[in-house]
This record gives sequence, structure tokens and C-alpha cells, in this order.
Amino acid sequence: MPAKQYSADSKTDSLLTKRHVLTCPITPDTLRSRLKVYKQNTKIGSKIKSLTRIVKQNHTSHTLRQHRRIWESEYERLETSRTALERSAHDALRTFLSLSDPHESLHTMTEIIDTIQDLDTDREEWFKSLSTPVMTTVKCLKSAKDPIRRKECLELLKSTQHGIEQRQQELITQLSTLDTPDTTKSPYEDLDDLILNPWTEYAGHIAPFLDIPCIDLGIQEQQRSIYKEFLDTFYTRLQDLRDAAGTDHLVHLDPSNRLRIRKIVQEYMATTHPHRWTLCLDRCSIELPQLDRNVIQSHALHIHQTLHTPSTLKSLKTTLQTTLTQHISDTLTLYTQATIDHHRALVAEQETQDRMERLEDLHARVRTWRHQKMEQIRHDMRVEEIRLRNQEEQRLLLEEQTRQTRQKTQEMLKTYHTKKHQTLLSQIQTSLDLQEAYTIETLHRIQYNQTRIHHRQTLQTQKQLSKAHQTRQTHLESLKLQARLDALRATVAVQAQSDWTRIWGNTEAWTHFLKAEKSKPLYNIPGYTSQDLLKDPRHKLSLAFADHGLSSTPYARSMLCSMVREPLRADQKSVIRLG
Repeated sequence: MPAKQYSADSKTDSLLTKRHVLTCPITPDTLRSRLKVYKQNTKIGSKIKSLTRIVKQNHTSHTLRQHRRIWESEYERLETSRTALERSAHDALRTFLSLSDPHESLHTMTEIIDTIQDLDTDREEWFKSLSTPVMTTVKCLKSAKDPIRRKECLELLKSTQHGIEQRQQELITQLSTLDTPDTTKSPYEDLDDLILNPWTEYAGHIAPFLDIPCIDLGIQEQQRSIYKEFLDTFYTRLQDLRDAAGTDHLVHLDPSNRLRIRKIVQEYMATTHPHRWTLCLDRCSIELPQLDRNVIQSHALHIHQTLHTPSTLKSLKTTLQTTLTQHISDTLTLYTQATIDHHRALVAEQETQDRMERLEDLHARVRTWRHQKMEQIRHDMRVEEIRLRNQEEQRLLLEEQTRQTRQKTQEMLKTYHTKKHQTLLSQIQTSLDLQEAYTIETLHRIQYNQTRIHHRQTLQTQKQLSKAHQTRQTHLESLKLQARLDALRATVAVQAQSDWTRIWGNTEAWTHFLKAEKSKPLYNIPGYTSQDLLKDPRHKLSLAFADHGLSSTPYARSMLCSMVREPLRADQKSVIRLG
């Protein structure tokens, strides 16, 4: 995330402390104009600090932006390298598959993968065999608190380390006994020999670059000519560098004096003073008074001319090595690609030949198939002709059979219609006979029904008269019963006389209350206490039902009604008497 950048407004001092995020760094002209405005105000120190902070933030943002560009370019380079590696791996895999037998390539790849996985598994098991005892001992040492146990862990750790050292010595001995082939080293140690005849890795071994074969002689000659051009350019620039450096004829100077003059020249030439050359000669004359000034000037001039010669020569050699390395890599890539192209051309030619052979075989098979097809068509035509002839004969035979069947059917239909007509006539005659019999039977039934209806009407009339007589007798009996009941009521009725003294007098309950009031002056208000109410079991049961929310249920009502009531007290009885 880019760093925040701040700006300040030059109109008012209050806006100097505000922070504004900018999309780009502030230009130097803007900073100079704001600096002039800041100097005109009173708070110059704080404004200068704010300006310095803004400059630092802009510098940080610019640095981050440069780093971001570098990171992006590095990321692009890595992506390009990854893509190139994937492409080269794919090309190598295709080359391997094309060079190997198609039936054996898959098995070969499977064996290679299994071998690599087995090697990785063996390596992992070997490292585990080394690390597991050490880690176990260290964990035990950390968890052990007893001195005796810690001492045992330390001894076990020492023995484990001793075993690891022995295995290390065994590995060193095994490595020393390995035979290193001479073909892995270049026979040349001089740089000129390496440049003139470089060695490189090709096909699993180290070989001279110029001796590497190529299947395409044109590409080989072109790459060798480019290699010679690189060498010619290098030697030309090397000769130019030597000619520009010249030759120092003052080789008779003492090495210590030469070194002192070189140090002084390097010190003064590193500055930007306009008179650094004169000051350098004066300094050399002061420190080396025994030497002539002309000698010092000649030697200093040669040192100044050859000051950057070693670094330039080193850079030239490094550039040549890099160029040759890249050229060799490109050449090997071209050789590999030429081999692949040649192999592809051979494969394409072989495929073309195989295709032509398959095409000829296909043409022969087509001709054979065409001949067989024509024979099959002729045979099918003969079979079809025979089939049509048989079909025509069957059709004629079927038509004859159909004609005979139709004639028989017509005769059968004629016989059927004759029989059906006779049956219909007989059914009509039978229907007429049945209708006449039904008419006679209907007349007899009407006469019988008239007699039966008259008899039933007579019985109904008699029944109604009997029912009316019975109703009248019942009414008379009820009137007689009511008269007898009225007479009985008159004999047993209570004769109550009107007595106003008794009506306006005190009741028995009130009399009891008055007597109690006279006996006890401060008598409580009459009524029932909670204890008196709880004496009644029905009250207890109703409270229990109410507490449980069951007072309005049918079961509660039936239970309360089924309980035995308490007997009435004397004060609860009324004194009213009838009669």
C-alpha cells in the first residue's frame, strides 16, 4: 500500500496541519513557492518542519514506487523464466517420448517416477533415522526433572551424537572412494583457452563447445560464426583499451613511491575541485621531494589514464563470459530444437509413408468391398425377383380363396336373413297373443281392486269412529279425576290467618342475637370465620380445585354436589310457620 502524502494550503495557517492524500508527489516548484509563503509568516519553524515531513513522505513514496517497479519487473522476469522452464520441460518430454518406443515410453516414465519417489522415500527415512533419536532424547531431557534421569538423557544424547559422527565419517569415506570421471573437468585452466575453446555440458557429459555436433550444419556454421564475431569484438575492444592505457616507461621508480603517487591521484581525482590536478602534483612534490616534478607528472598522468582500466577490463571479461554463456545456451537450445525438428521431419516422413501405405491398403480394401458389394447386390436382385414371383403367385391364390370365401359368406347371409325373418314373424305373433292376454287379466284385476278398496274404506271408517269414542271416554275420566283431586285438596289445605303481630315480630334468629348481645356487651359482628368455613369439607375441596385451576370443570361440580351437607344450626332456621 503506498505511503500517505500530505499537502498544506498557503492561504491560512490553520490548514497547515490538515492531511490530504495525493495521487502523485509534490513538484519542487510547488515546494519552493510554499516555502516562500511560509517564510513570510511568524510560525516559520513549525512550517519548515511540516514541509520537511512532506518532503520525506514524498521521498518515501517515490522510493516505494521505484521498489514497486523493481518488484514488478522481477516478478515478470520470474514468470518469464517459469514459462520458459515449463516450455523447455514440455519440449524435453515430447523429445523423450518421440525418441522412445510408443509402447515403452509410458512404462519408462512410470519407472523413472517410481525411482525418484523411492529415492525421496529412502532419503526421508535416512534423515528420520538420524533425527528421531536426537529429537526424542532432547524432548526427554526437557521434560526430565530428576538429576539421575537428566544424567541418563545426557549420556544417551552423547552416544547418539557419537553414532551420528561415525555415520558422517562413513559417508565421507564413501565420497572419497567415488571415482570422478575426467570428462567432467575442462582440460584448460587459462582464461584465453576457455574463451577460445569453451567447454559446456551436453548430453550428460562435459565437452568442448566447438565439438558439439548438430544435425543441421547450417545452424552450426551460423552459431560458430557468431561466436567468432564475439571473440573478434572482444579482442578489438581489449586492444583499444591497451592502446588507450599506453605504457609506463618509469618502471625504475620504487614500488612504495609508485603506490604513494597512485593513492594521492585516486584521492584527488575523486573530488570535484576545479584545480585538483595542480593540487595533486603539489601534494606529490611535497611528499616526494627527491623526485623531479616532471617525472611525478608523467607517472601521475599514466596512473590517471589507467585508473579505471582494471575495472573496465574486468567488466569486459565479465560481459564476454555472460555473452558467451548466453550464446552457448542459445546454441544448445537451437541444436536441441534442430534435433527435434529433424526428428519431427523424420516422424512426419515416416507418418506420410505409413499414411500412403494405409491409403493403398484402404484402396485395395475398398475395391474388394466394392466387388463384394456388387456381387451382393446381384444376389439380392435375384433373390428379390424370386420373392416377387412367389409373392405374385401367393396373391393370385389369395384372391381366389377370397372370392370363394365371399361366395360362401353371401350364401350364409342369405340363409341367415331368411331364418331371421321367420323368427321375427313368430315373435310378433307371440307378442300380439301376450298383449291380448294381458288386457283380459287387467280387466279382472280392476274388478277385484274395486271390491277390495270398498272393504278397506269401510274398515277405516269403523276404526275412526271407535277412536273418537275412546277419546271422549278418556276426557270424561280425566275430568272426574280432577274433581276428586280438588275435593281432596280442599280437605287437606292449611288455613293461615293474617296475624300482623307475628309478621312484624322478631324472628327466632334475631331473638337469639338480641339475647347474646345483652349477655355480651361487645359482641362481634355476626358471621362465619375462616375456621368455621373450613369446617365444611366442601369449602376445602373448592379451595383445592381453585388452586389447581379445576373449579370450573364438570368433575369439580359433580364432586361438590355429591358430598354430604352439614346439618343446619338452630340460628340458621327460620321461624316462619305456615298455619
